[in-house]
Amino acid sequence: SSVHGGLDGIYLTNASNNILAWNVLYGNTDAGMYLPGTATNNTMVSNVLINGAQSGIGMALSGNSNGNLIVSNLSFRNDYGMIIRGSNNVLIADSIYANGPYDAAFAHSNGATGNVCAACNLGYSATGLSMPDGHEVSLSPNGPNQTLVFKNSLINPSAGVDVSGLNQTGGYW
Repeated sequence: SSVHGGLDGIYLTNASNNILAWNVLYGNTDAGMYLPGTATNNTMVSNVLINGAQSGIGMALSGNSNGNLIVSNLSFRNDYGMIIRGSNNVLIADSIYANGPYDAAFAHSNGATGNVCAACNLGYSATGLSMPDGHEVSLSPNGPNQTLVFKNSLINPSAGVDVSGLNQTGGYW
């Protein structure tokens, strides 16, 4: 489906065990895809999140967003590509590029731990074209014990990783 011009393209509160696939979400003023509250065990696959206006976020998982699978999504020309708050989320083959200050922001007041980004392109299109932003990855400087593991992922070095969130005990990437 195609959703555009609203506040949020897809908004699911306290949503668990859903599959969101093959959506084109563009021109929404808050988020293309927004799962607030407790969003667990959801699968987001092959979605296109583009042109988020104002504070536009391609995809936002907030609150206790744990154990979600995010696969082969494209997020570009938003203010923020993705904001993931929670733990044990797995991103596979996502391309997050040409966004505002950050492509991918991992944050949680209690620590975002156990998140994995495998075969992702951060600051590169799905075809490998360099399209950097302010920072490719950011860990919140306010969250303790943040961990993020990259496996076979491309991270554009021109913008790099904001390491200010690693100043807490137990933080690493």
